[in-house]
Amino acid sequence: MQLDQMDPYGAPRYVEPAVPLFDFGGVMRILRRRFLGIALFTVLAMVLGYAVVKLRAPQYQARASLLLQQQNVQPFGRDGIFTATKFDNPMIESQLQVLRSQMLLSQVVSQLRLDQRAAFVDPPPSALGMQLEVLMSKAKAGLGIAPASAAPISEAKRFEAAVAKLRESVSVSRNGLTQVLDVSVTTGAPVLSAEIANAIAQTYVEGRFSERRDTAAEASDWLNERIADLNRSAASVQAHIAQLGTPNDEDVTASGVTMPNPDTALADLRDAISARIEAENRLAQIEAALAAPQLPASLPDLVQDAQFSTLKAQYGSALATGDADTTEALQDELRAALVAARDRATEALSSSRTAEAEARALVTQSRGVGASGASSLQEAQLSSLESEARIYREMHERYLESYLQTVQQQGFPSADAMVIGPAVVPDAPSGTGAMRAMLLAGVLGAAFGAGSAFWRENGDPVVRSRAALIEATGTPVLGLLPAGAEARRASITGLAIDPPRRVDKTGSNVMVLSANHLSADMVTSELAVTLMAPRSAYAETIRRIRVAFEDHLATQPARAGGHAIGFVSDTSYPGRSMAAINYAQMLAVGGQRTVLVDLDWNAAWLTHRIAPQVELGVPDLMRAGSKIASERLFWLDDRSGLHFLPNRVLDHSKGVDPAVFDTRNLAQVIEMLRGQFDQVVIDFSGLGETVEAAAVSDVLDGYVICAEWGTTETTALKRALQGTGLARGKVVGSVMTGANEEALSRYETLA
Repeated sequence: MQLDQMDPYGAPRYVEPAVPLFDFGGVMRILRRRFLGIALFTVLAMVLGYAVVKLRAPQYQARASLLLQQQNVQPFGRDGIFTATKFDNPMIESQLQVLRSQMLLSQVVSQLRLDQRAAFVDPPPSALGMQLEVLMSKAKAGLGIAPASAAPISEAKRFEAAVAKLRESVSVSRNGLTQVLDVSVTTGAPVLSAEIANAIAQTYVEGRFSERRDTAAEASDWLNERIADLNRSAASVQAHIAQLGTPNDEDVTASGVTMPNPDTALADLRDAISARIEAENRLAQIEAALAAPQLPASLPDLVQDAQFSTLKAQYGSALATGDADTTEALQDELRAALVAARDRATEALSSSRTAEAEARALVTQSRGVGASGASSLQEAQLSSLESEARIYREMHERYLESYLQTVQQQGFPSADAMVIGPAVVPDAPSGTGAMRAMLLAGVLGAAFGAGSAFWRENGDPVVRSRAALIEATGTPVLGLLPAGAEARRASITGLAIDPPRRVDKTGSNVMVLSANHLSADMVTSELAVTLMAPRSAYAETIRRIRVAFEDHLATQPARAGGHAIGFVSDTSYPGRSMAAINYAQMLAVGGQRTVLVDLDWNAAWLTHRIAPQVELGVPDLMRAGSKIASERLFWLDDRSGLHFLPNRVLDHSKGVDPAVFDTRNLAQVIEMLRGQFDQVVIDFSGLGETVEAAAVSDVLDGYVICAEWGTTETTALKRALQGTGLARGKVVGSVMTGANEEALSRYETLA
């Protein structure tokens, strides 16, 4: 806060700052301040990224694509045995899990013998990794450490480990919202990756096909059994129909002609009907098998021949192994055998029908003419049996139709999944290359470094800006006090400064002895910036302190004697003491009788720098009052006329009376000095170290709070001001030592 932000009474006039939505300038300043740290994070991240890529063996990814399609082709009519699979989202998600299931992957491992292939189970490391392994082996050999031998592993464990590793190497994804599934396999060998991807896709398709084929085979077997049961039931019913109306107690007609035995005729008719139905079924099965585009793997025993059974077994094995040439040759032989069997079945059916007609004629003859006189009970039974026979015939026809469709479905090679994009051997390793990895790692490192910089800035507890000092002290910032050569740099160049000469005023009650004169080499340039560089930024801030103090005095009741001001800080440090002596030098060179008092009991920095050979100090004055001659007590700077009261004798062998720390006695000493001098400037100990500054506030006119830029912690300073009970109404303002505008410009936002 500047002086133009203070009211006429010296109190700060707070102006609500405008808060921008985003302080881009502040962000850039933080990045500039923390540039080295961010650059270090970036370089380390790039080196780490490069090392990770080089240590990792190259990986190759191959991808195969599958299409899940609904079965729209219905070669057997709309009333087929199988309906189209509905691939909705839950169904597709289920297929994604099936592709990575342990059962399917186990089939792939067994098919490709991955558990026995070193390229998959134990791939070689990268070139850099191999060199590191060699170095590690040499180091262990040099240390006498024997290489660890691998424990033997069983075949089952090896197979399980291969399946688990394959599961980690496989990823399955859906291509958008389509029904296309991508199977990606990543291994250390390009050919192996493509081989595994294709094997997984093909195994999945074959599994879907085998599932439909096996289901059809089970359905055909079940229907075949049901048809046989219906045949037996139908034959029995038809035989009973023929039996009704036959006179069981007569074997001879009225004319004396011998007639067939009814029981024998009925048994012959039953056998003839069964033979005819069996011949019809066999012929229908043979024709269904021949009508299929491809013979089913599970052909029924259509031909009672050992050679046909052998061909059927060989055909099933050829289909399972996928040997196309052998399958085609065996299928031709089987079709030829089935054609011959069809001819034989046709002849057998014709013969069975003739035998059935003859058997029916014998049954009719065995009834005789009196069959028409059957009782009403027999007629009812006959009607019931005929209805039952009709039902059996209808069921037989439906079962036979379903059986034919099932056999045809077995022979028609259809599936609801197909490979639309087989995997090809990748040309280059997948993943991130060395340069790309370094760039990516560099970006991440820069982002981490920037985040760390913002975190450190947000948690920075020290004073680095005027706003932070105002927040800690609640007082206006009077100015900056640069350090080193910056403090002595003049703001106006070309202006000659004569060495200051002190002219004693008549009537001064301070007697000067040559023994206590301060030489120029004792009061160095940093302790007399206001004398040696009065137009420097440092001297300007000292003058601002004087202006602010005089404005502050204007608001206070008038008091007898001179004025007293104290310089305080949270801890003792040289910057505060240099500000105190420069302020005193400025007052003294202006003609005012000024005394600088070192009340820093802990550091006594001014005493060490100005009068290290002191024999008397503040304790002696407090103990003896004004009885000690001033020429023995005060040190005088001839250039400015400044009087200096040291803190104590620096010889550690001489102790200090505890009574000198009585704050009431200290207040009396300050009051006595106010009576002898126009200005009393006191350099106090740190507020967090001693209580003197707050205890003597009644005899002081004001305080100046000093904070070291980049060192003083805001919380510590605030705690010290609140804990000591310093009279806030007497605080003139605060100054920031060790800082300049260039340093603050990196932390402060220009309004």
